[in-house]
Amino acid sequence: FFFFFFFQAEDGIRDVERSRGLGDVYKRQVHGSVLEHTSSTIKNLTETKEQLQDENYELTEKIVSLIKDKEELTKNYNELKRENSQLESNESTYTPVSYTHLRAHETSLHLVCRLLLEKKKKKKK
Repeated sequence: FFFFFFFQAEDGIRDVERSRGLGDVYKRQVHGSVLEHTSSTIKNLTETKEQLQDENYELTEKIVSLIKDKEELTKNYNELKRENSQLESNESTYTPVSYTHLRAHETSLHLVCRLLLEKKKKKKK
């Protein structure tokens, strides 16, 4: 007795020859749409990559500009700090003077202004 067993592959993967059945046509249609989807995805990813590179370039320029601004502000701050310390050291050399001493150095313009202010105060009283 001889027994032969035949097994048919359900997905057609084990077949040597390509199937001409409806399943094969369906597979080819899906494959085509996958290719179209993949190519459009690659195109979108390429565009996104270019946009990100442009944004990266712009952000890099802004960072460089901010660093330069920071350096300039630091320089200005240090100059102001140095000037302030010089002024503080000079303030200690000033000595207070009397009102009479100030009036002795009064110019004619200051004198006129002071007299007008005093006259105005007297009128209010």
